[in-house]
Amino acid sequence: MSPSLAVHFTGGNLDFLVFVVLFVFGVAYSYYTIAGSAINNHPHNGRNGVPGSNRPDGIHDFADRQAYAAQVRNTARAAREAARYGYDEPGPVT
Repeated sequence: MSPSLAVHFTGGNLDFLVFVVLFVFGVAYSYYTIAGSAINNHPHNGRNGVPGSNRPDGIHDFADRQAYAAQVRNTARAAREAARYGYDEPGPVT
C-alpha cells in the first residue's frame, strides 16, 4: 500500500497554481516598482504641467538644513543656561 498525497496536480490544479504565483508576482511588481505603478517623485511635465515640474527631485533639497541631535541638545542647554544665569541670548554653541 503506497501513501497517497493530499494534493494531486491533475486537471486545472497546476494551471491554477501557476496563475496564483504569477498573480502574486504581478501585484508585487505593480505596487512596489516605479515602472509598475508609475508613481514618481516628479509631477507630470506635460502641457499645463504643475508648477515646479521642471525642477529636479526635491527629496534631498533640505538635507543641509537638518538639525543633528547634538546641535538640538546644545542649543537647548544654552537656552536653559541663559534662562538660569540671566544671559540676554544664548550664544552660539559649537
